[in-house]
Amino acid sequence: MQGIVKVENDVFETYIVIDGNEKLHSFANQPAIVWSDGNKEYYKEGKLHSFVVDGKLHPAIVWSNGNKDYYKDGNLHSFVVDGKLQPAIVNSADSKNYFKEGKRHSFIIDGKLQPAVVHPDGSKYYYKEGNIHSFNIDGIIHPAIVWSNGRKSYYKEGKRHSFVVDGKLQPAIVNAADSKNYYKEGKLHSFNIDGIIHPSVVWADGSKEYHNEGEPTSLNDLTQQDDQSLMKHYEKILNIGQLPPGKQQLLEMFYKCLINSG
Repeated sequence: MQGIVKVENDVFETYIVIDGNEKLHSFANQPAIVWSDGNKEYYKEGKLHSFVVDGKLHPAIVWSNGNKDYYKDGNLHSFVVDGKLQPAIVNSADSKNYFKEGKRHSFIIDGKLQPAVVHPDGSKYYYKEGNIHSFNIDGIIHPAIVWSNGRKSYYKEGKRHSFVVDGKLQPAIVNAADSKNYYKEGKLHSFNIDGIIHPSVVWADGSKEYHNEGEPTSLNDLTQQDDQSLMKHYEKILNIGQLPPGKQQLLEMFYKCLINSG
């Protein structure tokens, strides 16, 4: 195995030659790059990589300020060592970041969901392969963000989203002041659950706002839109004309009542 050492501008580098190409590589557990400021980087055949030496996992990057980054074949990655999940990024400020092959990710260890990001103030963020996400574990929707002040936010693959659990609509954002916000795939939205239109925003003082996929609207407008959609639905059924005579008559009467009420 041919190795090459280069020193230029106080930067020390070691390379391996593979198929005639020079690639950064760490020999004998030594860094492949040592920068003039003291930062150290470890490589495996051209890719940042964390090595296990004598059963101990070593970071791929050791920053001069004490921060450490762990990589697997060129991608930030969290390893499980002795049954314990190790963060891919460890900051001197004590925040921790967990990655799966280059993407922030929340792992489930021993049946327990682990946050992808933990800040020093205790705030926690949950991710699914790079997207902030609320996980459904045993029928329970877990918040994607739990703030240190008690605020919670729910997301679906990177977008704020309100989930329906056991027939009950859950807010996408629950503030410590007890205001609530409802979203549909990243946009404020008023949901219709069992014929009841729910506000998109409920403030702590009880005031309410309504939105239709991000656009401000009113409860009256949403009710009219629902009535129009309902009439179109019944018109389609009436035009098919395949209901039994008794049900057909009842449906026609109900349809006329809808028209008259509008």
